[in-house]
Amino acid sequence: MSVRWLRADDRVEGVSQMLAVGLGLEQDYFVDAGKYGSHLLAPTATDLDRFGKADTYVTSDQTGVS
Repeated sequence: MSVRWLRADDRVEGVSQMLAVGLGLEQDYFVDAGKYGSHLLAPTATDLDRFGKADTYVTSDQTGVS
């Protein structure tokens, strides 16, 4: 039996499709929404040593996103 390793993008796409189907949406609902917009989904770094305490909420606002 061989194991096929998937790239992270493929795994995220698969989970997104399963979520869409589970919510009664078209299978590629989230996949299509994320196409050509991955730069808009980039994570923002947070100093968890400073802000990683229980009941702490961290929000961010980005400007200048193309």
